[in-house]
Amino acid sequence: MSKLLDTTAKVLLCGKREVSYPWPVELSVLLKEPEFAATNEEGPVVGVIVNGIVTSLACTLDVHEATVAPVRLYTWEGMSMYRRTLVFVLGAAAVQCFAGKRVMAQHKVGNNGYKLVVDDGEYVVTAEDVAALKKCMDELIKRDLRIEERWLSIKEAVAHFEATNRPFSRASVLTSNAEKHRVTVCDGYAALYFRALCHRTGIVGTYDVRRCSEDGGMVLVFPSQRPGKEGGFVMPSAEDKIEDPLLSQVYQEYHSWGKVVGAGSAGQLNERILEGSAKQLVATCEALQTHKIVELALAMKERIKNGLKLVLIAGPSASGKTTFASKLGIQLRIVGCTPVVLSVDNYFKPRVETPKDENGKYDFECLEALRIDALNADLLRLMKGEVVKTPIFDFKTGTIIHDALPLQLPKQGVLIMEGIHCLNEKLTYLIPPEAKYKVFIAPLAQIKLDELNFQSQTVGRLIRRIVRDYRGRGFSARETLARWRSVTAGEEKYIFPFMPQADFVFNSALEHECSVLKVYVTPLLRSVTPDMEEYNLARNLIGVLDSFYPIPHDDVPPDSLLREFVGGSFFE
Repeated sequence: MSKLLDTTAKVLLCGKREVSYPWPVELSVLLKEPEFAATNEEGPVVGVIVNGIVTSLACTLDVHEATVAPVRLYTWEGMSMYRRTLVFVLGAAAVQCFAGKRVMAQHKVGNNGYKLVVDDGEYVVTAEDVAALKKCMDELIKRDLRIEERWLSIKEAVAHFEATNRPFSRASVLTSNAEKHRVTVCDGYAALYFRALCHRTGIVGTYDVRRCSEDGGMVLVFPSQRPGKEGGFVMPSAEDKIEDPLLSQVYQEYHSWGKVVGAGSAGQLNERILEGSAKQLVATCEALQTHKIVELALAMKERIKNGLKLVLIAGPSASGKTTFASKLGIQLRIVGCTPVVLSVDNYFKPRVETPKDENGKYDFECLEALRIDALNADLLRLMKGEVVKTPIFDFKTGTIIHDALPLQLPKQGVLIMEGIHCLNEKLTYLIPPEAKYKVFIAPLAQIKLDELNFQSQTVGRLIRRIVRDYRGRGFSARETLARWRSVTAGEEKYIFPFMPQADFVFNSALEHECSVLKVYVTPLLRSVTPDMEEYNLARNLIGVLDSFYPIPHDDVPPDSLLREFVGGSFFE
């Protein structure tokens, strides 16, 4: 048996056919197998799943037994690999085109790109710069270079990142307490490894780079998967609006906050923790966020004088809507306004009248699941100052308890409603626009892992939700991970399309939240085992969290939005 293990690798292809190879095995050899070689409607193979982990085809199989499956381009994971690889190619080209300058991805732009700035936006990118960058990227792609994974000593890594003016990468290396570092390399360029990339530069030939004339930056534009079964890519046209100005302003403000607290990246945050500044950093970040709520309350006070009666709050899962609404209520009282909460959930239709989706299951998220006419009738009466006996919806029985909760709006009062459809004008169709104020809330800003990679708001919300679901609902990490794609699909359908209608966008992200949450979520993620479908996602999240030093929850104040997830909030 030991001799067999020393010389042979047994590989189970797609859970069906077993083959043997001389060990070690270059994973690219799998492309010769029928399960990998054929191009079907999901596109060519760009990666491989090895024992549950998405892996580059440039890697070597380092175990003697493995179950493998292809990652095809036009799948969710394949498109993710494509985008990560395109960012890497841009980084390699930028080192050549912007020699001595620092090119950084500032934030994600919708589903189609990354906003990029040079030297923190102080350098204004020209049309000639963009043309030169695209030419260099095209050359790297045309050469179809191999992208490999290697290990660098701490000394080698620091030297490389200093020579290429990448302080965020350098800080991550110096605070990692590791003697060697995994990197992805191509054509003399190296970047910290976070997740697997495509194995060749020639795969990522569809893209664009566009100059932002408003602020001197640029956008790396990703392709989208073509709808239907024919496969292929679709690129946004030059006339398509890539970046929302309101969101851009929120992101700029967040990056300014990062400079204030000296934590623009995970590595820099770790440096602040190492020097004993964690408590001060947390206090500053929490104060900055509370200041935004104060500004919002003051703006609403002026609007209330001119007829504002209804504040509508919407945002995706795990955005912190409950705590935000409570803190906003406190600030409204301070400025002399009385908030009255009206729950949209109490206007659900009886279970027997709830619409069903294409799978025959109740669709509680669609707008038609609500008694919209009854809601608008009650809103109109409340705005007139009448006492309204509002309903309560019994979720256990799926029935309505009528006239259960009397409410009245005082003279200087304002109604506060929170729900996924609150930005949709159809929900409050009888209420005039001047009487409404719409707020969108989400942890929008993304702390950087290095110069061109950051923790997305979707990942941040998922980490929050895993902790909350386990603490408050008894769900395992696997159960939350399994539901996540359907949750985000509903958000893309019912929430994000209406974000441009918001009067105010509140960024609920906090620079220190990964450092606080990692203590809670890492043990939960480690309960997801390699035989589970959710294993790759769980390992990816652990990889993100490994970039952060922990911060004790005792440093987080009881009115913090994070307390909604870890517990200990005085709003509970």
